[in-house]
Amino acid sequence: MPAERANALRDAFMRTMQDPDLLAETAKLGLDVRPASGKDVDALVARFAAFPKDVIERAAAGLYERR
Repeated sequence: MPAERANALRDAFMRTMQDPDLLAETAKLGLDVRPASGKDVDALVARFAAFPKDVIERAAAGLYERR
């Protein structure tokens, strides 16, 4: 996805997560809205991607065994 489009989607998401109507509705439902920024998600994905391959394989195997 082009960076410009990804940034536009991230910005729209964060604006939506700050919308007063959305926050009022989620408060009524007892939901805590604390979205992560695109930058934070990118950093987390990069951190996970740096894990050794065997760790990723074991984690994936554990997830699929539970289904």
